[in-house]
Amino acid sequence: MASVEASTKGVTGLDVVGNVIYVQTLDGIYTLENDTITKITNDTYDTRWPQMLTVSKSNPNHMVYEFRGSVTNYFTTLVNVTFDGGKTWTDTGLKAKYEESSTYYSSLQSITDPNVLFAQEYYSKDKGYTWQEMNGCVAVYTYNYTGKKELYGANKDGHVVDSYDNGDTWKIVTKNKFSNSSTSEKIYDLAYDHVNNYMYMVDRETYSWGGIERIYKYDINNDKCTRIDVPRDTERGFMRIRSIAVDPKSTSVVYVGGAGDYFSASTGLLRSVDGGDTWRVLTTANNPNYEEWATNKGGYEVSCIGIDPRTGKVWLASGCYGYSTINLPYQE
Repeated sequence: MASVEASTKGVTGLDVVGNVIYVQTLDGIYTLENDTITKITNDTYDTRWPQMLTVSKSNPNHMVYEFRGSVTNYFTTLVNVTFDGGKTWTDTGLKAKYEESSTYYSSLQSITDPNVLFAQEYYSKDKGYTWQEMNGCVAVYTYNYTGKKELYGANKDGHVVDSYDNGDTWKIVTKNKFSNSSTSEKIYDLAYDHVNNYMYMVDRETYSWGGIERIYKYDINNDKCTRIDVPRDTERGFMRIRSIAVDPKSTSVVYVGGAGDYFSASTGLLRSVDGGDTWRVLTTANNPNYEEWATNKGGYEVSCIGIDPRTGKVWLASGCYGYSTINLPYQE
């Protein structure tokens, strides 16, 4: 039986530390612990829009968030950090140079070294006190939970890259464009299947007639890339895809989230339980073309998907629809 719970309007990012969920909204950062919601910052974003949140797993008082500058400087993304749980914030002075041309929003903490943080094309080795630009990577999205725990990101040309030394050096994984006919490509999100060594990608492709996001699955062992078709939004004719995630506890389970932005998309949240071969629409904006699996509110306009690697629990950031959770397919 589906169960979706939604709360806290205007959600733009989330992170999970232990049993605590950190939720970034348009009026500050909240925590959710034991069904109790607590506002931990007093931010109001009247002239800027937060986009991404990363909370240190070793010290949750250390947080990094990105935001768009202002009404007159909307397409400039800047990076702020806090070392006191959000009481005060420090402007790093960093501006994302490749966000519009090559990537989407990204921030992450190293899985092997809690001192190492990533935000767009920058990384810090001292918990966010100082930053430097990476060479060969403009966004870090995910990592291998097992083995050598390598990092995966994207370069400015739209290729997947990996790093085995916490961002000091990067190597190209996908050497060719995903579409031969596109004029340019950029990676919006990545999700890694550590069991089969597959990489799932949200690729933004630009053509002479416009742009579109598509899903690809790349078999790293055999250097084989396959395009995956997903259900289309009925108003737009295709799905505006923003996020993808693989369940680390069962890597055949893949989630895809998307938003219509100026209308409620009919394909807000999708799930596959067979590695992308087939898909089911979990939440739709009352669209008769899809049978809505989740019958209560939540899971619409999904811009960010987070999965707890210990439990497989799924958390969704859904803009004006708040944050949501949804039952796992192997617990139904």
